[in-house]
Amino acid sequence: LEAATIQRKILSNLKSRKTNGVSESHRQLRHHPFKDKVGTRVMLTPQPGDGESDTFQILVGIIAGHDHSTDETDFVKDQVLILLEDAAEEVGDEKKSCSFWATVHLEGTLLTDIRPDAMEHAPSFCSRYKVDMHEYFQGSEAYDVCDSIISYLRSHPKSGPFMQPVDPIALGIPDYFQVIKNPMDISTLAKNLEAGKYSRIPPKSPDDVVEENDFDNHPVYKMAYGPFYDDLMLIFDNAVTYNTADSWIGSDALLLKKNTIRKIENSVTKATWNGQEKRKTTTSSTAKKSIYADEDSDVDMYEYESDQGDYDDDFGGGRKKSKKSKGGVKSSSKPRKEDFCSKAIERPFMMPVTTSEFGMSAAF
Repeated sequence: LEAATIQRKILSNLKSRKTNGVSESHRQLRHHPFKDKVGTRVMLTPQPGDGESDTFQILVGIIAGHDHSTDETDFVKDQVLILLEDAAEEVGDEKKSCSFWATVHLEGTLLTDIRPDAMEHAPSFCSRYKVDMHEYFQGSEAYDVCDSIISYLRSHPKSGPFMQPVDPIALGIPDYFQVIKNPMDISTLAKNLEAGKYSRIPPKSPDDVVEENDFDNHPVYKMAYGPFYDDLMLIFDNAVTYNTADSWIGSDALLLKKNTIRKIENSVTKATWNGQEKRKTTTSSTAKKSIYADEDSDVDMYEYESDQGDYDDDFGGGRKKSKKSKGGVKSSSKPRKEDFCSKAIERPFMMPVTTSEFGMSAAF
């Protein structure tokens, strides 16, 4: 909503003025990389330059607007306005969000010259950011897979001891945090997912070769086996480490871990192969054909090439059709125009001449 409000203000200003010496006709002729991307979520990965630290965080935002500007040499530059999703902070009774303008390079894949609207609410910015479409936001396929894993754990009858953070005082285990350095539980995992902690996954380097069947580049794979997976495994590994695998809680942890890993594998496989399986189904399925005896025939007989194959699969599968009939004559693969049920019955019939020829038991 806030991004849409900012966009309306920009459009209103564009109608009443020229921006930095660029005429409206020039602006319409020039294609902007983010022209049709307003409202789209993007992930900004820092690209530190010389002398910059590598501690900058990955940012997530929404494209709120776009514009053009010129420098001293009348060189036209593409500009983009981004509203940061997770940089809002509460000031008094209202939330102050942060947005910034940046110069666009390399067909919309790199941002420089970051100019925030309010420095007091702005995070620490890197000098350059790589732009990628954000595929891990709440409601995306990747997010829903992770959320389904948490829902599965919450509904499991053996998940009770792992639902909340361990309380060493209440449980009488004061040395717990001395043994377990990175505690984790299901409720904390869910909070981290909702807060977007597992959604900041840097994209592959441009130098990496992406093959056609490179499934580990799929968003579902990257999120399910990213930081989310590491924290998920901590829940079970911590229980086994502190209680040993022979204890009842260690045994339950190993069972949950095994089932959860299998569920993740199934979900990721389904997501990554879904598109390919659809293509296979489309190309391998045989179109149904209607075979009629003649155009004027009243026979309505449908024969499908796949019917025999379906029958064979149901009764053993993979059985080859016999090439010859019992009489040794080769069976034709082409459908016959008429079946016996559609042919007239032809047999000799003698008409009686006298009533006696009908027999004594005949009745009229």
